[in-house]
Amino acid sequence: RQLDLLIIYLALNATTNYKVSKLGFFKIVSEVRKIFAHSYVRNAFKDFKYPALPKKQAIVMRWVEKNRAFLYTLLLKK
Repeated sequence: RQLDLLIIYLALNATTNYKVSKLGFFKIVSEVRKIFAHSYVRNAFKDFKYPALPKKQAIVMRWVEKNRAFLYTLLLKK
């Protein structure tokens, strides 16, 4: 469980680095999609039980879990 939490944290942290990136929007979506699709990230979400999260954070976690990179990237660029 702790390793899964660390992997999820690192994946989210890696994607937030794109917030200040000079890459184009669709290139960022592509890179975020690669991170979300990585086998370690997929496996970390496989049996992950969400703690009590605020509604907005729970939605974002579902986007990551379902590899909704486009929606997540829109949120990053906000």
